[in-house]
Amino acid sequence: MTKLTLSQYYTAGRHLIKNRNGGDAGFSAFRLTATFLHQELSVRIGQTALGFEQNPTPYHIRRIPQFEALLANYADDLALLVDRTPAPTTPEANDAFVGTLRQLRVKYRANMWLLSQGLRELAWAISARDPHIVPDFLSQKAGRRTAPRQHHSLTPGYPNLSAPMACLAPSGNMEMADPTKWTRPASAGAGDATADLHHQNWTPNRVCSEFCNEPACQNPRLWISDGAQRCAENRMRRFFDWLYSMNLGTQLLIEDHVAIHDYGHNLVQIIQPLAIANRAAHDARMICERHFGFPAPAIKVIAPKPGVTTTYVPHYLYSMLLQLLNNALRATVEHHQDRRSGFPAIRLVMS
Repeated sequence: MTKLTLSQYYTAGRHLIKNRNGGDAGFSAFRLTATFLHQELSVRIGQTALGFEQNPTPYHIRRIPQFEALLANYADDLALLVDRTPAPTTPEANDAFVGTLRQLRVKYRANMWLLSQGLRELAWAISARDPHIVPDFLSQKAGRRTAPRQHHSLTPGYPNLSAPMACLAPSGNMEMADPTKWTRPASAGAGDATADLHHQNWTPNRVCSEFCNEPACQNPRLWISDGAQRCAENRMRRFFDWLYSMNLGTQLLIEDHVAIHDYGHNLVQIIQPLAIANRAAHDARMICERHFGFPAPAIKVIAPKPGVTTTYVPHYLYSMLLQLLNNALRATVEHHQDRRSGFPAIRLVMS
C-alpha cells in the first residue's frame, strides 16, 4: 500500500483540475493518476479483506452475518476492479474505470453501514457471552475463574512485539491461539521460559501483531490469564480502528477522483480550521436549542493563531467537530438539569 499525504492529494487534484478539459493533455494527466488508482485500490481492498479474514481478534467475527456480507462485498469489489475493469490506458478505458469508481463509491457507503451494524451485533454478543461468537476462555464469569495462571507465548523467539493471538501455522492457515490450551513440553524445566512449545515453527501474523498495547501483553514470553479480557477488548478496538481507517482511506481515494472527474473540484482543500469550527459551533447550538427548547450553553472557540491554514477535507473536520460539540452540549445541559439558563460555557481550543 502506498502511503499518501493530504498535501499530495491536494497537489495532484489541482493539477488534474487544471488539465481537466485539455483534450489529449487532459487525458494524459488523468491516465497517470487513474493507472495508479487502478493498482492502488486493488492493493488496499485486498489488504482490507485479508486483514478481516485473518481476524486478529479472539472473537468469531465471521459468524456475524453483517461481517460475512462485508467480506463478500470486498471480494466482489476486488473482482470488479481486477477482472472486469481494464487498465485505464485509453480514453474509453478511463471512462469505464471512472464508471467502476462510481459503483465502488456507492458500495463503500453500504460497506460502512454493514461495518457499523456488525460492530453493534458483536458488542451485543460479547455482553451476552454468546458462545457462538465468544471463545470459551473469554466467556467464563469472573467469579468462576480459577487462580491466575501463566501461559507461555507460542512465539518465544519473537521478543520485541506483543504475543499475537492469531498465529500463522506451518500449513499456511491462520489459527487462533487459545491461551487456556497453551502447554509446555514435560522436559522443560520450571524456570525455562524459552523452551519450545507443542506448536513448532509458528510465526506471528504481521497484520495482527500491532493490535494490542495492553501492559500485560508486552512480554511475549508470558501472558497472564486474568488479562485475557482486557487484551481481547484492546485487540478488538484497535482492529476496528484499523478497519475503519482502511475503509475511509479507500473511500477518500475513490470520491476525490470522481469529484475531480465529474464536477471539477477536489475534496482535499486548503482550509481555515477556525472558520469551520465557528460554523460547527453555531450549528451545534442550533441543534441543542431545537432539541431542549431553551437557549444552549455558549461555545467559546479559542484560537491563539486564528489565521492558520492547513490541508484537510472540510466536511470531515466539520462532522467531527459537530459531533464532539453535540456531545458536550448535551452533557452540559443534562449535568445541570436544574437550570434553564446560566450554563457554564464550553471551550473549544484550536492549538
